[in-house]
Amino acid sequence: MTIKGSRSERKRRNVIGSIYIAFEGFKTEPNYFKAIDSLRLYDSSKFTLLPRNKSEKGKSNAKNVLKFLENNQRWIESNNNRCPWSIFITRLVEAIVNKYEPLEPILYRETIKKHNNHSDSIFEEIRAINDELFKLMKQEHKIIGGSDVDVVEALPIAKEYLNKRYRNYTFEEIIPNDFEPPVSFGNNHYVMIIDRDQMTNKEEMLHDVIKSCEKNGYTLVMTNPNFELWVAMHLNGYKHNDMMDCIKEMVNQQSRKKEDRTVSGELGPIKYVKTLYPAYRKNSDFKFITKEMVDTAIKRSKQYPNEIEILKNPLNDDDLSSVGTNMARLFSIFENGDTIETGLFGNIQIYRAG
Repeated sequence: MTIKGSRSERKRRNVIGSIYIAFEGFKTEPNYFKAIDSLRLYDSSKFTLLPRNKSEKGKSNAKNVLKFLENNQRWIESNNNRCPWSIFITRLVEAIVNKYEPLEPILYRETIKKHNNHSDSIFEEIRAINDELFKLMKQEHKIIGGSDVDVVEALPIAKEYLNKRYRNYTFEEIIPNDFEPPVSFGNNHYVMIIDRDQMTNKEEMLHDVIKSCEKNGYTLVMTNPNFELWVAMHLNGYKHNDMMDCIKEMVNQQSRKKEDRTVSGELGPIKYVKTLYPAYRKNSDFKFITKEMVDTAIKRSKQYPNEIEILKNPLNDDDLSSVGTNMARLFSIFENGDTIETGLFGNIQIYRAG
């Protein structure tokens, strides 16, 4: 993809090179942006999706995503064989699945774990490989600086371990090239996409994450309460008041003890999305998305709060004024290929009791 404008214009606009995006989610957000990429809407910049370490599924929060993005930046911009552990495991699992297809259903089998206020699905097999192999690397003194490995030295140990676990495979096809970072052309830009989700992202954690993103020069994209608010904005029939009613119900139910809740099933934005598009699932491929729908979502989102200092605020029964998203900020970067602020401000009357 090419950057529009003359060389002097590009310099003046702080034009960026590749865009690297990390997500809090493991399915919904990556699937959505894969669909966006397939539409080929933007020729001014290129973005790369950074896959998460599936052993961390069920442990996702903004702090972990930040650490993951920082590790990726260090890996992408380094010129050696040193690789952060989480990325090593991610690339190892990808190589296994791509080159030894019969192992895919074993690795990607999900197990539901129930907690007091919610349930998580985890990849138990990948988590076991992660934990056991990390322990083995420590025993072999292959962990560098607490969390990195040298790919050339670590890979033979990993392959021997995998051969013992899956004896029908030698894993000879997995090579160091499978662990090479994306090609960096300089002036990279890093983006972190998270939900405000009060169940996993507490105020103190968000404060630290916001400060770190500012320090690192990352673009932080946040949706309050969650990504399905942005999804709903694409759909025909979207009505602000109906969405706010669903969010108010969700906040009310989440404030109660589990045994005192009066509504079961999906709540909040995802509940509203399913009223507009019944086929929607968390693992949807988003092939139904069109350019016109994206334009509609961007237009709708600009009527809501989009400043991080507002979006970070928690929701409660009496105040839903921080419902919104700054997702349009990211699409502006895609379209313009630079990081100039857009200065967007919402103007919908957001629900506030009293």
